[in-house]
Amino acid sequence: MAVSTQEFKILVADDSPLYRKLVEETLAHEQYTVCFGKNGREASDLLAVHQPALVITDWEMPDITGIELCGHIRRDQAS
Repeated sequence: MAVSTQEFKILVADDSPLYRKLVEETLAHEQYTVCFGKNGREASDLLAVHQPALVITDWEMPDITGIELCGHIRRDQAS
């Protein structure tokens, strides 16, 4: 069974407003469901709510880095 693009959720975590806007405009053409975190902590909170199929993250962000965010994802999947 194929998943429609509207059912495919993407979380974008980046502290750069310019980069978030660029990704938003790019993905809007594909009609994905996209949510944005402006830092690692916000993205971590959004993970539980939206349960995205894909996470696009910046490595260097305030509070929680992209690497730490990936660690949170791995721990959550293991439990």
